[in-house]
Amino acid sequence: MNFPYIAQLTEDDKQPDVGEASLTHVVTEEDVANGFEEKLDVYVTENGGKNRGKTAYFIVNYTFEPLEK
Repeated sequence: MNFPYIAQLTEDDKQPDVGEASLTHVVTEEDVANGFEEKLDVYVTENGGKNRGKTAYFIVNYTFEPLEK
């Protein structure tokens, strides 16, 4: 089974800066039994003002754990 996910970071101002990353994970039987982790690297570039062109870097971590029986 393919599991697609996305991370989108948006600044809350008049000209919001947006960064986005996506990934598809192929879920295996081992993942279902043991869980898995993925990370997305998201870059957000300032689109105006005195910091225009500067980039912020974020790491978005996803941790999936199996349900206890």
